[in-house]
Amino acid sequence: MRQRATASSVLSVLITGIVLGGCSSAVGAERPTGPQSVALEIPLATSAEAAGPSALAASASGASAWAIVPFGDSAAPSWQLFALGGPQASWSRVTPPGVADEGGLVGSFLPTGAVVGIEASGLLAFSPVATTHDGGLEWSPGILPTELAPVPDALAATGGGGILALLGQSGSTIVESGDNAVTTSVLTSRLAVAAAAGGSCDLTALTAVAYGPAGQPMVGGRCYGSARVGIFEQVGTGWELVGPLLPAAAVAGGITTRRGSSATGGAASAQSLISEVLQLSSDAGQLVALIESVARDGTATVLRLSRSASGSWSSSPAYDVAPSERLMATGVAPDGSSFVVMSHSGGSVTADVLGAAGSSWNELPALPAGTATLVLEVAGKTESLAVEGATLTVSVLGRSGAWSAVQVIRVPT
Repeated sequence: MRQRATASSVLSVLITGIVLGGCSSAVGAERPTGPQSVALEIPLATSAEAAGPSALAASASGASAWAIVPFGDSAAPSWQLFALGGPQASWSRVTPPGVADEGGLVGSFLPTGAVVGIEASGLLAFSPVATTHDGGLEWSPGILPTELAPVPDALAATGGGGILALLGQSGSTIVESGDNAVTTSVLTSRLAVAAAAGGSCDLTALTAVAYGPAGQPMVGGRCYGSARVGIFEQVGTGWELVGPLLPAAAVAGGITTRRGSSATGGAASAQSLISEVLQLSSDAGQLVALIESVARDGTATVLRLSRSASGSWSSSPAYDVAPSERLMATGVAPDGSSFVVMSHSGGSVTADVLGAAGSSWNELPALPAGTATLVLEVAGKTESLAVEGATLTVSVLGRSGAWSAVQVIRVPT
């Protein structure tokens, strides 16, 4: 998804989106059940980061955070991009102009710039790309040869103009560019990456791209019928499967609840599991991935995996997701904090946060109505961005547990 552009401390992450993804069946394997397919729908989302004071002082016209938010009809929303910056540290709408965005927006965001891709929609058979280095005041155009994959981490960027892009509905092709997508070339295909998995991961789709801590291309995908996590790293001209085995709690299908207590449940066979990389990022020498694993009965778990500079993996507690719940948004902050936003069958929306230490998931107080995303900051500040009609309301969570509105933005329709 993103790579750190400078050594400055990056403070926050924001994810927002709607459920657009799906689950494809593996060749020669039994087709996933309905509960599995529904659980694996993931939000078309993106992230935002806030830079430390030194980075902001060096780039006064830049943005300290970014947000992509859908407005209007959920079946065909209008997607808008917002940036946080300026002397008052306020949010403003900076959506790249001139292209229909009903298909959605994805992006890779850095303290000094952003690269945003527009998902294909209607008769559009390719994805435009826009790059900014001044907080969204001006945009430089680029173009990808076909449509972006409808997943949160379909784009990864460096501060020097390097781009990785995941194309096709199932991530069939990865292209790279050294000039902000003015020109592109094919890096690899899903079939080539799958060949590196051998029998350890039946790779049915690619779902994320990122630059690793050393600048190497990384990809994440969906593995069917295996407890191995589909994370791959480019080594020379080939690819290597570096993802670990799923922790026992994820394979067990709900044995561990989101708060870490024991729960009754039958163990799932690895042959009936689907695991999917929801997000992939790197910062401060660490590779971080959010993973969802789903058993045949639709019981799902979300967990955060981290790989240190030495190559060893560690796992957070598993967050259990019932078949009646839907994943709306996920996020991993550069300090390691994570969150999930869930919708429930009765229409309510809740959010849980996992701290950088990763000891337990903690549910936030009742969210403001219409909350689409959160912002997490290392200093402890948490913001909600909520949509009602054509209005975006930004609220801050106080120490008392109450949310206070701090900004209201009217979006032209």
